[in-house]
Amino acid sequence: MRNEIAVILLITILVGTSISGCIQQKGETGGKIPVFGSGLIIIHPVNATCTSNPKYAIASYYKLEGEVINSSVPQYQLPLDLDDVTNMNNITKVFHLSTSQEKLLKNNGFVVIDYGRVDDIVEPYKDMKEKGIPVFVTSDTLLHLYHIQFNEILKGIEEREFFDMLLKLSKTFFDNAKADYQTFEDPDLKEAARRNVAYFGVALKLLQTPTKDYNGSEDIPTVEFTIP
Repeated sequence: MRNEIAVILLITILVGTSISGCIQQKGETGGKIPVFGSGLIIIHPVNATCTSNPKYAIASYYKLEGEVINSSVPQYQLPLDLDDVTNMNNITKVFHLSTSQEKLLKNNGFVVIDYGRVDDIVEPYKDMKEKGIPVFVTSDTLLHLYHIQFNEILKGIEEREFFDMLLKLSKTFFDNAKADYQTFEDPDLKEAARRNVAYFGVALKLLQTPTKDYNGSEDIPTVEFTIP
């Protein structure tokens, strides 16, 4: 029993070593890292290498430069003195702050204003950049953008890879349901088959109906079907 445990442990160690050896992070220490206080963020330099496992071929090109960031900022006292805010005139001009909004900004250090109806989360940041307004980007903004990008990837896969398959699958189910409807004599089974025909008929109709924003750039395949 001990020999079996030793063999299993040895195999586990060897497998772990071979896998971890494919992606090796090599840190580069180029001198002492200064320390500024509790707000210090240290990003160590990393070089990833891979020589054996093809799954990590792309990762082998990864390289991260070292960075030291002091995230500490001086505290400010409320209420704010708006005359001391460097770009206050520009902020007021761009966002057309009212007297009550300026008062909220002064007392709380921030103010929430209506930006209008915008579907694209990037648009306000782009707009403020073009107008010379400094932008504070929080981590949740980046995570949301990654989430949107992932949704766009799934959308692209569905359109390029799955659409034709889904159309053919729906047509096959429709034909089978239609054949069942024409074959069944039992009233309950015939009614169930009729509803299946309607269900897949709606799917086929929707899959072949262009949306109002469709510009004709994609060739949407069509299939013929008739509902009994």
